[in-house]
Amino acid sequence: MEKQSDIRSAQPMNEQPERPPNYIVRAIVLLLILSPLCLLIGSSALVTTWNIVTGPPVISETPVWMRALMQMFRAVAATIGFFMPIVAVVKAIKVNSEFDAGNYGGAIKASKSAGALCRQSLILLVLMLMIMAVDLLSYFGSAKDRRR
Repeated sequence: MEKQSDIRSAQPMNEQPERPPNYIVRAIVLLLILSPLCLLIGSSALVTTWNIVTGPPVISETPVWMRALMQMFRAVAATIGFFMPIVAVVKAIKVNSEFDAGNYGGAIKASKSAGALCRQSLILLVLMLMIMAVDLLSYFGSAKDRRR
């Protein structure tokens, strides 16, 4: 019994490559979770910075400029975290438009860029959650000191 040859191999290949992943679902989920969280943390950090700089002097082991600088770093990280998922969604949408236009190299480049932005957004999400955990620990620690 002879082996039947593969009929598909005799047919000409379609010149259109496989569509690259666009990461749109991952980018939208990160947008829905990370952006409001960063907006909350960023606005809180800006208000705290303003209170540190303009408020009454506080007795603390940490200098005022250091506390204000740390809050400003927080606000900058939150601003980056707010805009990064938005850029990831735009890049993910660009994958489909580039592919449909026939620019396959541009679609692959946009796909890699969207994937990298999604990974960076996940890292930023973990960072924001760690910031919130430290804030909660300091809040409950100070509440414990107030009861004494």
